[in-house]
Amino acid sequence: MIGALLDTGRVSLNVDLTSAASSARTPLQLQSPSGLHTAPLTIDDGSHTLARIPADAHLDVLTVIDSGIDFDTTLTGSLLTLRLPDVR
Repeated sequence: MIGALLDTGRVSLNVDLTSAASSARTPLQLQSPSGLHTAPLTIDDGSHTLARIPADAHLDVLTVIDSGIDFDTTLTGSLLTLRLPDVR
């Protein structure tokens, strides 16, 4: 995933929407688990969890987050897109 993001400037993956999901809420935040318990990665709008990253994509998404690369996120339906800031 990180290779595709660096090569093309964007990468997308399907996520599991929650009942709070709405395309009108921005900005979005990727949240990593806190504490010692295993927890899902989530996409939040600051006050609501909009979607969860599927478990099979956790390692890829955490690698992008931990890399320190600056990226923007958009959620369109169940498609989460990570985009480098200078790519439109």
